[in-house]
Amino acid sequence: MDERDELIEVYYHTGLKYKEIQAILAIRHRIIISNSQLKRVLKKIGLGRRRYSNINDAITFIHSLMRTSAGIGYRLMHAKCLECGINIKMHDVRLIQKAIDPVAVEYRSRRRLQRRRYSARGPNFVWHLDGYDKLKQFGLPIHGCIDGFSRKIIWLKVYNTNNDSSVIGGYYVEAITDLKACPRRTRSDFGTENSTVRDFQLALTGMREAHLYGASTANTRIEAWWSFLLSHFTYYWLDVFRNLEFNGHFAGTFIDKNLVRFCFLGIIQVRTELVHPFAICQKKKKIYVCLCILNWHPEDHF
Repeated sequence: MDERDELIEVYYHTGLKYKEIQAILAIRHRIIISNSQLKRVLKKIGLGRRRYSNINDAITFIHSLMRTSAGIGYRLMHAKCLECGINIKMHDVRLIQKAIDPVAVEYRSRRRLQRRRYSARGPNFVWHLDGYDKLKQFGLPIHGCIDGFSRKIIWLKVYNTNNDSSVIGGYYVEAITDLKACPRRTRSDFGTENSTVRDFQLALTGMREAHLYGASTANTRIEAWWSFLLSHFTYYWLDVFRNLEFNGHFAGTFIDKNLVRFCFLGIIQVRTELVHPFAICQKKKKIYVCLCILNWHPEDHF
């Protein structure tokens, strides 16, 4: 099987439609393929018209996932089912989750908020940046930046600090060098680690309002991404490191944190070209998720 066929198989199993597969192949991989040719390739590799999976297999999969991924809703659960090759209707996923854990479903329903409308004028109009400290106690702080309009991840870095302004400034310089463009505005909290990014913004744009400060909780775009990362990635690693701590293998010392970095930093480093934040289609109310690295667990491969 050549590279093109492998890509088609991967995108097919994520639940994308034929037109969406064609668009991704053309934009990301510069592979132009017609609809009829795509169908021939799918037929050659044993794929074709989607058939629904056995309902008992779907129930078993959803039940096992609900035990490890707390707080996941039916839309994201449906995306995970498709990614793992289980074809099932979203409506059926919702009913299965309600039957397995009605208390959790009711709890999520009560927490529904009246969401404020967010708007950005276009790509690179505003970048939202923030630090993420859920794994910091184990020596693995994360810093990220997301485009407010497209929700494209500009950077997502794991390092030994996310409080050093020179480090955060280096992420910014690396990003604008790769993109050959800078945002019109950046948005962050009042932390001193953002001072270098602020200075770069003011120097490059010449505008007083080029960098916006505000409460971290109001930095909605990046906070939404942290919430997504927590339920689909961070929970797993928190369990791993807490088990190490519970068994007496981690005491929080300088040596312990450096050993954790040596063993796990390369694994946890989330490559921005592989991670795509969820995109919401306002008309169809569907969420498409590329979970490639978020669901990657080391014991699945070793």
